[in-house]
Amino acid sequence: HNYKNNSMFSKLHKLKIGDSFYITDLNNTQLKYIIYKKFIVDENNLDCIKELNKIEVTLITCNNINNSKRLILKAKMEGWYHPSINFYLNN
Repeated sequence: HNYKNNSMFSKLHKLKIGDSFYITDLNNTQLKYIIYKKFIVDENNLDCIKELNKIEVTLITCNNINNSKRLILKAKMEGWYHPSINFYLNN
């Protein structure tokens, strides 16, 4: 959700193409993603989540301007880091 109280995805609109973010999995591996696409779709448009057999993340939230629209950010995995083995791998 895109709450206006600075929680959840409320600042997602500030990210731009080329920005990165990290997701940490249950094994404490940090996965680094780079945003490559940012766009707005109608609320019922699900084309942005079609499976393409890629290692990527799609972030979706309301755009806070018109609740019938969704802000979409697509990001590709650039690499990963695991602190216990002190190893970073770039894709």
